[in-house]
Amino acid sequence: MSERDLNALDAAPASPLHSEDGSGVDPSLADELDALLDGENGTEASASEATAGQQSAQAEPEQGSHAAAAGADAGTATSEPTSRKRTADEEATGHESSLKRLKGDDGAESAPICPPHPGLMHGMCIRCGTLVTQEPQQEDGLALRYIHDRLQLSQSEAARLRQRELKRVIASRRLLLVLDLDHTLLNSTREVELSPELRETLSGMATDQEDLHHLPHMGMWTKLRPGSAAFLQKCAPLFEMCIYTHGDREYAVAMAQLLDPGGSYFGNHIISQGDSTHIHVKDLDVVLGDDTAVLIVDDTPGVWPNHARNLIQAERYIYFPADAVRWETVQRALLERGCDESADDNCLHGIGEVLVKVHARAFPCVEHQANGSASARVDVREHLSAVAHTVLAGCTIVFSRIFPMDLAFPEQHRLWQLAVQLGAVVSKVTDASTTHVVAGGDRTDKVLWAKRHRVHAVSPAWLHASGLHWRKADEAKFPVAGDALSSPQRRAAEGVGDRSIEEDAAIAAAAAGGGGGAPQAPHA
Repeated sequence: MSERDLNALDAAPASPLHSEDGSGVDPSLADELDALLDGENGTEASASEATAGQQSAQAEPEQGSHAAAAGADAGTATSEPTSRKRTADEEATGHESSLKRLKGDDGAESAPICPPHPGLMHGMCIRCGTLVTQEPQQEDGLALRYIHDRLQLSQSEAARLRQRELKRVIASRRLLLVLDLDHTLLNSTREVELSPELRETLSGMATDQEDLHHLPHMGMWTKLRPGSAAFLQKCAPLFEMCIYTHGDREYAVAMAQLLDPGGSYFGNHIISQGDSTHIHVKDLDVVLGDDTAVLIVDDTPGVWPNHARNLIQAERYIYFPADAVRWETVQRALLERGCDESADDNCLHGIGEVLVKVHARAFPCVEHQANGSASARVDVREHLSAVAHTVLAGCTIVFSRIFPMDLAFPEQHRLWQLAVQLGAVVSKVTDASTTHVVAGGDRTDKVLWAKRHRVHAVSPAWLHASGLHWRKADEAKFPVAGDALSSPQRRAAEGVGDRSIEEDAAIAAAAAGGGGGAPQAPHA
């Protein structure tokens, strides 16, 4: 059932019963609601997103939207698909109907369908129609409010629907892409955080810059990241895209309209602060898609502790001064410096190329699987890792004055791990195979050796830049500092700082929505 259909359900009377001719409900919707409430034979929703060129005769009838999955085939397949008449056992109050049992044409009662209930809408089971006032706590429910603000599914039902969605998107030759807003696709700031001089500057700039927006009703300025429009256009044919932000709902919808004024990229797939199940943390548990088919683009890895393998980190976009203060950046904000990123050479351009490569790698595997290859399977995490390994392939790196010499497990240091993830070989000693010495100062023995042997000696920022742009960075732009790095320089070079992952995630949450993403209790 589509989101339009769920909205129609929301507007329909609370009773689960329908007239024989679907009175009061669109006929096509009535059929789907009957299947949803009766659970007849696990009937699938009709296809609603068939892709051009797809053979309809071979396509599985599982092409509904995310919301369609929420009950269209949720029933059992124990009875023949003959016409049935629903009967309601009246509750003691005489007001609420409970479709606990179904009767066939012979009048015989079938076994109870529920509990457990696969999901609820307005407190009503989407399969049997029972009005549930108190459900036994057999498992935690999952609220998918971004699909419908009254929809809640059981964990087992959500898992089943994720598998169904996996089949649907694969059949359409698309994957799922979850996109962060703040500091990834755009940067917003509250007007109260701007000096009078900067407000005047922005007002003059807004008439000439299409990507700079003043939202007076929200007391906010928003700057779209250069290249964001081209990035979304490139991804649209290959991915179903979803916004996931720690900003509130009003902010998320407003930003989606700026990025996607035609509504063709995101639709209603907008997950905001109130939809998340954890404070300061984002999770795919609220995304109706299987982890193996989802990629994530976000500037803060710390907010995705459970899905690091799905994540593509974006370089943090800081246009307004308030965010430079929040993140304790060494450089001033782009607005203060009077410059901006290049749309043709920023991280979004590189990430777009990576997404295309992962998609191209994934679907030959799907075709092999369809041809009976037992070894082929779709997992975008494996393909993403394979693409990452090409960035520094052929490089052998030695670190110098990056971590203490007596560190027990240097291979656990994040820079060491980053180098390995990008395909480099890391060694503790210099030799003929060494291509790069990554150093925190230019007077170490290893740096002096590199100069004698004409081997690249670079700062840690070179490694970080290579990872953010998904290509080997120009070594000449990242010379080793003349002295040992100061604490602020080291933070900038490593791209992390002295903060813990949890502290980084908390700042990201608070900075969301132009600084209005104050934490609140998550929904269960």
